[in-house]
Amino acid sequence: MMTKVKALGVLLPYVKKEQHFHVATLKDKLKVWEAVCFLFPCLHPDDICGPNKHKWMTTPGHCTDVAFDRYCEDCGWPEALEDIAYHVWALYAKKDISDRQFYNARAACAGIDAGL
Repeated sequence: MMTKVKALGVLLPYVKKEQHFHVATLKDKLKVWEAVCFLFPCLHPDDICGPNKHKWMTTPGHCTDVAFDRYCEDCGWPEALEDIAYHVWALYAKKDISDRQFYNARAACAGIDAGL
């Protein structure tokens, strides 16, 4: 069962660059992506703006962590998740992950149920 604390524990080492997402195993990448879907259930992978097309704004982080204090004004994605999202998009485009893994509705619904 995913919790906010557990999801942040999985995600933050990659966001803070303590671990490098591009060299993580596929299993670890999917755990990180599940944490993203849980913590940000209102974001949709199809909505992220293209690279260098964001209008960043600063707002209090919805996860109460300073790593998430800058968001794109247009798509709502946190700047800290941009690289992870693009990398997961690439995995999906290459068919390395399934629709169910990419559009992780189970994790998003669990995040909504948890009040996120």
